[in-house]
Amino acid sequence: MSEAHVSHHLKRNPLFLGAIALMVFAPSLITFYMPSLIVGLPDAVWLGGGWLVGVLAVLVGDEALHHEEKKVLGDARMHALFLRLIRNPLFLLSAAVIIIAPPAIAFFMPQAVPGSPDWLWLIIALVVAAAAAFGGYIALTSEEEHVVHPATA
Repeated sequence: MSEAHVSHHLKRNPLFLGAIALMVFAPSLITFYMPSLIVGLPDAVWLGGGWLVGVLAVLVGDEALHHEEKKVLGDARMHALFLRLIRNPLFLLSAAVIIIAPPAIAFFMPQAVPGSPDWLWLIIALVVAAAAAFGGYIALTSEEEHVVHPATA
């Protein structure tokens, strides 16, 4: 059991994969499309809605992560991995970026840079979200290595 890695199990966890997909796609799509599809609500509602969906997706992903950690590592190592993750700057930065940046990019940038195609900012927002998710995964695998193999890390 000590040779098991949470990151390998997460790749097969549909709840975690769904939460990651929701984190990457939903906030940007909400803030990009919804103001033009449902007219009458202030645009800030959609920006807040994108951020809210991002936060909820992070919470669902966190719950799926903890479930896999407990199943694979056990309680003591799960706690050690969690403590390492909340002190990892890459993990914290990735979590903040994936929640805050994509909705703001998709929402503000088409108006801030007139003459640029709106779809370009949606693609940039999705790329930023995917890069942040990848950064979080790199931080997880790095910290997991310290917990699973403490003598070599």
